[in-house]
Amino acid sequence: KVWMVDPDASFKPPGAIKRSLNKLGFAYVEHCDSAKDPKEVKEKYKDYIPPRQIYTNPTKKGGGGVLTTGVLFGWGEDRKFPDHVPDDFDSAKKQRLKELEEHRSKLQEAPFKGI
Repeated sequence: KVWMVDPDASFKPPGAIKRSLNKLGFAYVEHCDSAKDPKEVKEKYKDYIPPRQIYTNPTKKGGGGVLTTGVLFGWGEDRKFPDHVPDDFDSAKKQRLKELEEHRSKLQEAPFKGI
């Protein structure tokens, strides 16, 4: 552990502090030509309205149950929805069972095998 003789030594940077030098020999002159008075700017633009940035149409009213003109839900001239047709989700299982049953009917009866 390092013991500091000076209590402020732990907060001081190590080594010499580098100071920038003006090697060109010219004095810096601030450019104040672009500085504007905020009150003048506010007075100048107080009546200015910026143009709209995004142009959109109002949302169309209607949806799944409300058929409004201009909203294209449904088919045909009167915009009717098709009737619901249920789907048999067990059709693959039923097809497999039918094929197995057909296969077993073609098999000969197996002889009895006792132990």
